[in-house]
Amino acid sequence: MNTEELVARSAQFLDIMKWCTPFIILVCVFVFIRLRVGSAGFVLHRLWALLGGKKDFVNPTLQKEASKLDDFEKIKYVTGIRFHNLASVTTTLGWLKKHEIGLEELIRVRGYFDPKEISLRKPNLKGHRFVSKMAMCLFLASALLVFVVSYAPAWFSVKKTGTDFWVSQDTVRMTSSDGWEFTVDECLAKKADLEKDESPSAFDQRVACELLTSEQKDETVKSAIRKQIGLTGLVFLVFGIWMISAAKSLMMAVAAVDLHGRVPQVQSSE
Repeated sequence: MNTEELVARSAQFLDIMKWCTPFIILVCVFVFIRLRVGSAGFVLHRLWALLGGKKDFVNPTLQKEASKLDDFEKIKYVTGIRFHNLASVTTTLGWLKKHEIGLEELIRVRGYFDPKEISLRKPNLKGHRFVSKMAMCLFLASALLVFVVSYAPAWFSVKKTGTDFWVSQDTVRMTSSDGWEFTVDECLAKKADLEKDESPSAFDQRVACELLTSEQKDETVKSAIRKQIGLTGLVFLVFGIWMISAAKSLMMAVAAVDLHGRVPQVQSSE
């Protein structure tokens, strides 16, 4: 593919993305609200109003019920708690008042609240702490890996034989400690012998030496190192996100244990 074709395809892709972006955003918003609320009523009501539909009913009875339904969908969206009905909401508010717990406190630990039984489950703090520490260790290990890869030789693999080898500024060697290792001068000296030898090992050495002695070696090696850094950087990012998620989960579990201790109830550990 030449440069003109690449530019043309990139422009086409950008045009398609410009057209699709609003729809992608709408789908993401719909999925987020659907997962948070457990229903699409909140979205459909707003969509109806956006399309010019009447917000209020003329019939007072219908309007009263519609207002209740709107309040029900709204409280589920605001709290993130999937209440079963308005009666469950009212009962929960009374339960919170009885035990002197704020609604904002319940929202922070909503993952451990059962709106059907109006109770809090006690989380397993040891498990959460273990996961959080493990995520932090893996995050630090991946950070160290990114640093090491930044200064490591470029890694290559021979497709035909599957042999792996390292290429540095002046040498090429197999990844295994007992493998071959050549300098630029050694590669030039062995070139004729390697071309005559048809064994798999000679083929690997010939491929490695061709790379080491090529004029594009520096550019090829730099490109390989960038890919290595990019791959390890992706691992670093994944473990970073996991570490943050585990830390937030631990904080929620600690808050849930605190609230659980303020409420006289008998619950099994999660």
